[in-house]
Amino acid sequence: MVLHTVPEIKGIAKSKAYYANFVTGFSNRQFIVKDMFAQGDKLTKYWEFKGTHTGDFMGIPATGKTIDVEGCTIAKMVNGKIVEERDFMDNMDFLKQLGLIK
Repeated sequence: MVLHTVPEIKGIAKSKAYYANFVTGFSNRQFIVKDMFAQGDKLTKYWEFKGTHTGDFMGIPATGKTIDVEGCTIAKMVNGKIVEERDFMDNMDFLKQLGLIK
């Protein structure tokens, strides 16, 4: 399993730890898949993530702010399992909603 992010994350355990940040960092979480399609070994999801920042998120202390962001994930599948993933979202908007930048 490889997550193409900065820094790149390799391995199932490290990938699970990365995504666990969303669980520990946000309460009232909603992950809504708005659309999904596949072709060959690629799967694409268009999603929306909502929540309240009530816990530590990747080293960012809780702000109490609510967020609502949309994004897209492109995954490579092998034998029905994700082996590679790329997430795209507006990080600037995300940080603005957290009140970390103007």
